[in-house]
Amino acid sequence: MAAPRERLALGLISGTSQDAVDGVLAAFDEQGRLLGLRGQGSRPYPAELRSRLLALGFENQALTLAEYAACDRAVADAFAETAEAVLEAAGVRAAAVTVIGSHGQTVFHEPRRIASSLQLGDPNRLAARLGCPVVADFRRADIARGGQGAPLVCAL
Repeated sequence: MAAPRERLALGLISGTSQDAVDGVLAAFDEQGRLLGLRGQGSRPYPAELRSRLLALGFENQALTLAEYAACDRAVADAFAETAEAVLEAAGVRAAAVTVIGSHGQTVFHEPRRIASSLQLGDPNRLAARLGCPVVADFRRADIARGGQGAPLVCAL
């Protein structure tokens, strides 16, 4: 009997401290059962980006669409760098990854009053850079279905 085919998923997240991006590479069988961890790592945000993110979240700083786009791109790049570091340390090529789950960086979350949440880190940029599918926007998807968007643990 053949061994179960292993599918790799890479999860990426940055918490409310906005200090770093954490990544975990996990293996699953074809039924979605966890076979084990294949790698993990954390990379700090560049100091300038962290300062910009903290100002957005804690000071409710207004920003132009150009500034929003720049932050969205910079966060995606930071997530991609973490993904690349985790894959390199694990000796795994990005092409071997079935899917990346990217939480992004939450900069606004108000699920009750206006039923919205906003995360930065363009998943399209991440997918283009790494060459594999990316699923994202977990909080807004949960809110759209009547949830609170947090605490939220997503299983791929």
